[in-house]
Amino acid sequence: MKRNEIICRAGRLAGPAALCAGGLVWLAAVLAAGGGPLELAAFAGLFFVAILCAGRFLTGLAAPGLEGAARLAAAFCAGSGVLLAAWWLLGRWGAWAALAPGLALGEAGAAEWLREKPRLRPALPRGPVSLLQLFMGMFLFFHAFWGVLPAATPERLRVWTYNQDLLWSVGNAAAAAFGAPFQDMRMAGYTLHYHFLNDLAAGLLARAAGAGAWEGLAFYWYAPVGLLALGALWALAKRLGAGEWLAALGAGAVFFMNSRFSEQPFHLFTNTNGMGTALLGLCGVLLLADRALEEEKPPRALWPCFFAVCAALCMIKSTLGALALCAFAAALAVSLVTGRLRPRMAALAALCAGAFGACWALVFRGAVNNLMFSGAARLGELPEALVNASLLGLVLYLASLPWSLARLRRLTFAQLCVNAIAVGGPAAFALYTHYSFSQVYFLLAAIPMWWLAALPALAACGRWLAARRAALRPLAAGALAAACLAAFGWQLTDVVPECREGVQAALRCAGLRVSEPAEESVLAGDWQAARWLRENSEAGDIFATNRNNKTLAGADGVFHFYTAASQRRSYLESYRYALDYDNAYAETRRRLEEVSDAIFFRLSEEEAFRLAAQEGIDWLLVSTRVEGWPQWQRTPDFATDAVRLYRVPAAS
Repeated sequence: MKRNEIICRAGRLAGPAALCAGGLVWLAAVLAAGGGPLELAAFAGLFFVAILCAGRFLTGLAAPGLEGAARLAAAFCAGSGVLLAAWWLLGRWGAWAALAPGLALGEAGAAEWLREKPRLRPALPRGPVSLLQLFMGMFLFFHAFWGVLPAATPERLRVWTYNQDLLWSVGNAAAAAFGAPFQDMRMAGYTLHYHFLNDLAAGLLARAAGAGAWEGLAFYWYAPVGLLALGALWALAKRLGAGEWLAALGAGAVFFMNSRFSEQPFHLFTNTNGMGTALLGLCGVLLLADRALEEEKPPRALWPCFFAVCAALCMIKSTLGALALCAFAAALAVSLVTGRLRPRMAALAALCAGAFGACWALVFRGAVNNLMFSGAARLGELPEALVNASLLGLVLYLASLPWSLARLRRLTFAQLCVNAIAVGGPAAFALYTHYSFSQVYFLLAAIPMWWLAALPALAACGRWLAARRAALRPLAAGALAAACLAAFGWQLTDVVPECREGVQAALRCAGLRVSEPAEESVLAGDWQAARWLRENSEAGDIFATNRNNKTLAGADGVFHFYTAASQRRSYLESYRYALDYDNAYAETRRRLEEVSDAIFFRLSEEEAFRLAAQEGIDWLLVSTRVEGWPQWQRTPDFATDAVRLYRVPAAS
């Protein structure tokens, strides 16, 4: 066998080998962190049938020409839209009722896929596919150490300080069990006017699979979603005009070639606040829109399917839904000016607007708007923010702009949308501000679009060099490869140190290291009490706790552990996030705080239990790590070194 052939085979083998190795590392991390193999298998089966196969069936009706990774991306969005609608109508009757429409459609989709006689014979992938699989394997590795292991259960870690955004999302996943409207687990009786679909889907699948919301969201959900996101970026890059090699490189670059100190790797490897899922949703919307404009006469099923896909994106991440809507509007305006406007473009934009409007009317309008317009006050910060986001992506995008402007009249509608997000995301980041820095999601959505918009220009440059300056083409390819390797190494200087937390968690899971608890730490006793409450209470029970982060040094009203671990609603576990997501709570929260403080810190034992019963509280959860915790005389129903749990007698 010739040397070149050996190198070619080795390259084609590298991707599948990396994917298998990354998958094994991820699986080991899931099992070490507290996941179960049977639960994982059930979760994966439900994900495949109720979301992917259901969506694949619908996209087959709506866009029959969409194939491969592009169809899977659109299928995920369509299946998620079906799940959202089914939960809204049927969720009060349980997870299986909410999943029933998706399972029925998924059965039809799976049967259709089997009729297509998919090729199951193992074969080495082509070079570009192998490169994409290499990135997928790396994603699974870093997700295991940055996303899964740091979220291991306290039962395994014994002592740990958790990311509260993770616990907030786990609590949201548990809230899926209560049906519409979506409830805030941290304040029983209040509605969460929030983009909850990422958490809802993971919670419903976990509940049907017999797993907890913690395991479903923290361990099982994001690995397949992240792989689909990489595939969606690859498919979208190809449809925009990049070749297969550049498309694979661009997909990996979004995950692995950002600047040092960029927020992007953290969100894409951990899926914090659903950003990775939202990226997949945005790609699905653009892919379906692009295919719809290719059809001479699109099927009637396209229009409701596109509406469902846009609604799913809005309910995964409202900021990205708003960006998509603005991008459609901008693309329409450019198409009008260039004389290329088609009625179908206006119809797609109208459906996107209708989906966002429906989500606003049903969900978002009940929230407090803390995203404030700051005008030009922060424009001076924008250059540094762009460089810190993705320097190479920014440079390539700026270099591609002359090419894009020169052929503005020939850009497709999808290319116009991508460029609109590439420019509009940073603009929105600079013009708006939020006390929790939520405006960063506008910028994070723009980074992938820089790469996607630049890749067709790079492909055109390669073709021009091949035709006019063939000797320079290898040099240009080498320069691009060197720049990508430099960007990859630059990001690794951030990513590898961040994975140390996962290594520390793995050592604790193995019993090789023990930590001293800090003020914000969660102990194994907290986990045991929360799980006991879950197993010995009714689903509708409400507990109150003295640990709501008011009495700690870093008191910011953010503590979400007991609701996440117990899957039970709290009278008041934390309060800051609710100031954003429910108008009624923002007006009345002071009363809830006063009642909670009275129960745990001011009243006598009998008065405290009487007031708790009057407020509809079923359990009192006392953390012994909070200074001044009440040492009541009655025997607790359950006790650990960290918690005392008391059943509240019914009011007489």
